[in-house]
Amino acid sequence: MKNVIQILKFWLISINSLQLIRVTAFVIGLSFVTNCSTKENRKLLFQKDTKEYKFSLYGVDKKYDENGKSQCSNYSRTSWKSGLYSSYGLDVKGLLASILHTNVKYIDADFDSLDIPKYLVLDYHNYSKSLDVDTDTMLINCLYEALDIKIQKENRKINGYDLSILDSNVLSSYQTNDSLAKVSYKGNKMHFEAMNLINIAQSYDGFSDNYIVSKSDLINTYNIEIPLNTDIEELNKSLSVFGLGLVSTTINKEFYKIMKRD
Repeated sequence: MKNVIQILKFWLISINSLQLIRVTAFVIGLSFVTNCSTKENRKLLFQKDTKEYKFSLYGVDKKYDENGKSQCSNYSRTSWKSGLYSSYGLDVKGLLASILHTNVKYIDADFDSLDIPKYLVLDYHNYSKSLDVDTDTMLINCLYEALDIKIQKENRKINGYDLSILDSNVLSSYQTNDSLAKVSYKGNKMHFEAMNLINIAQSYDGFSDNYIVSKSDLINTYNIEIPLNTDIEELNKSLSVFGLGLVSTTINKEFYKIMKRD
């Protein structure tokens, strides 16, 4: 049996027909179960405990799952709940992507020069759930302080692909009026249910090395599936079944440059 026992990729998004609840564009729960045999060596890097919240950041050398089984580099887990955020085993780039609701490919930094542990554990608890707190802002500000970093946003023009309608009649046959939208990963394909093209492109972009957008202004929602493939020609063969295609275009994307604070 190979060392890799299980690979689980799953991303589930629950939305109404017009609004996407954004989920970070990295693979949550991608688990490679192996025979690592080193202690976790958790070290507290930073902690802030106020009347409103408690923020704790740790570094670990090795990682363990919920059952205490030793894991290797690709294992991580992240959860968001009302007033709570927990992340285990992401590197700093993945953790920043999670909090900023972006993808690691949009984060630039020379992380080796920042002297940050390889893997991080973050626990955040908002004590006052009735308090109108922007959790994302609170988390990122604490992370700036904990790691002594700052972020500079940059809008860049890059070469990418527009998820375009090539045959509206074909696409209409996959239209749905369902109100509950979902994204799931099965058999090397991403399955999109009750999602419009903008949200489909945004979701797929999170799992692709290519840069994907949709410039469509349609609010219609569809049930389609797209294989995870970096070859545009092969992707377009699969998309043609749904009356869609990826067309080369120039797009504007927001990048995050991570720097040491002055």
